[in-house]
Amino acid sequence: MASCGGGESIEIVSFMKLALEQAKIAFDSLEVPVGCVIVMDGKATRHAEMEAIDVLLDQWKEIKLSKAEVCKMLSNCYLYVTCEPCIMCAAALSFLGIKEVYYGCANDKFGGCGSILSLHTMRLIFCEEGGGKSYKCTGGIMAEEAVSLFRNFYELGNPNGNQFNNYDAIQHLGFRRFKKDMLAASCDYKHNQDRRFSKGNYGI
Repeated sequence: MASCGGGESIEIVSFMKLALEQAKIAFDSLEVPVGCVIVMDGKATRHAEMEAIDVLLDQWKEIKLSKAEVCKMLSNCYLYVTCEPCIMCAAALSFLGIKEVYYGCANDKFGGCGSILSLHTMRLIFCEEGGGKSYKCTGGIMAEEAVSLFRNFYELGNPNGNQFNNYDAIQHLGFRRFKKDMLAASCDYKHNQDRRFSKGNYGI
């Protein structure tokens, strides 16, 4: 289970505030209000969760970093996100080798950092070629602000899609099957990532 927030440093709170700013931008654009920043050497890249990683990978591709260099850079990155990473994103962060994750509110439907699965504590070795590594994860940072954005968003309705309307149906699936499907999807992600690296494309 991810450790709970409390007594965070000014630096941690300031980066989470930046993530909340991104979530508010998404809210104003009628998108699901999740915001993220990825921090390396005190500098933040701001976007939605995996989009922030895409931006970094594109930047590193432009300066022609090797796969090993990209992995080393990611191992020095901290991710701040307003909601607990879902199972797929938590697995992706493991494969990418992120150093540490801080999040706001828990994701009690699809959380991959303690709420449903604890992928941040696992060394994912479900693929033949191995997997990622564990990473430290701390939740509950400015959680009330993150929950408030979600509450306001869903009270207004989601005009851009209905992908969030089937959460209750997921609960009726057998948990073992759900876990197996998510881990299989994570393996697919890993293989796709390796193919893109081999082509010089770092995109997710």
